[in-house]
Amino acid sequence: MASRKVFIISDKPPFYRESEVEFEWTRGRNLSVWCKNASKLVEAARAKIAEEEKVSEEDVFVLEVSRASRIDIGRELSAFELQIQIRGSAESENTE
Repeated sequence: MASRKVFIISDKPPFYRESEVEFEWTRGRNLSVWCKNASKLVEAARAKIAEEEKVSEEDVFVLEVSRASRIDIGRELSAFELQIQIRGSAESENTE
């Protein structure tokens, strides 16, 4: 088992809250294992949020931000993909 923080948005200040989610973790370093673990985290987070908010799991959207995300925007927001412009340079650099 593993535990990770998830951030849940709100329409009231401070506009988010944190929650710990436990899920089954598979050891491994390749992308397929990362994707499997990301899916398990998303499923566990969806179930926990639905329970806490007293809504159905279908009504809960979880955006997992990493290279292993199933959603394009989740992969694009990953630190491995974000680009920064360094002052005085014409080129963008990866934030990795």
